[in-house]
Amino acid sequence: MAELPESLGQAVRDEFRIAFRYPYTVLQVIFLNAVLVTVLWYFAPPKVDSLVFDIHSPALFTIVLAGWMYSDVPATNVLASDTSRTLPALTDRTMTLRLMNAKRITLWILVAPVCTLITLLMGFHNQHWFTELVAIASIVILPFGTLAIAGWVGILWPYHPRSLNYRWRHRRDWFHDLVRWGTLIVLPYGLVPIIGAVLLVPSLLVWNVKSERQVLEVTTVPHLVLGVILVVGMTIGGTIVGDRVAWRLIERRRTVLTHYLEHPELG
Repeated sequence: MAELPESLGQAVRDEFRIAFRYPYTVLQVIFLNAVLVTVLWYFAPPKVDSLVFDIHSPALFTIVLAGWMYSDVPATNVLASDTSRTLPALTDRTMTLRLMNAKRITLWILVAPVCTLITLLMGFHNQHWFTELVAIASIVILPFGTLAIAGWVGILWPYHPRSLNYRWRHRRDWFHDLVRWGTLIVLPYGLVPIIGAVLLVPSLLVWNVKSERQVLEVTTVPHLVLGVILVVGMTIGGTIVGDRVAWRLIERRRTVLTHYLEHPELG
């Protein structure tokens, strides 16, 4: 078992060491998702594009980009991806939430600055500054609440990291090693954006979304500020609720989770 961190700062440093160590799972996920959404956004045929993106506006590109970069293994599989630390922490609420928060913060540090920089560069090009500020608020603030709720998936349905070769060799156990696993790696792409959109609804009403043109009509500073305040409030609420529900789920499922996390062969 790995040594458990004594502080949130140490937990974040541990997550960074894991992220930059072979097989670089988190970095691969972030990079591949960024490439995938960029290619689909700018180069996909219209029929494919309409299936993937409900909203398609240059001003909103970085919000979608960030959402996809957050949407994968690091967002949902919060327990089984690091059993050497999560297993001994399952009886300690503070330690469990510390580990989960460290994963969110690490993912945020790897995604938010890059997407914010892209947003600023697009702002210089498009001169839609209010919209770009809205995008930055969504990218920088919202993920904490979104990821706190998305983590419930990894408590209800964790899965052990396995290579594609391993899963193919064990394909006779088609439900656990193919169907269940395949569903859980695809689920975040729909779930994380939906959670983010729900948390963002109050702000979108203030920012006045023009659906027929698929743009945000933020025309005054008070509207901008009020929308950002609502983002902060919804994020804080989402984070608190996310952590509380996560711990209650762990308490109720501790025996099942312990058994599953102790046996990687369960898929």
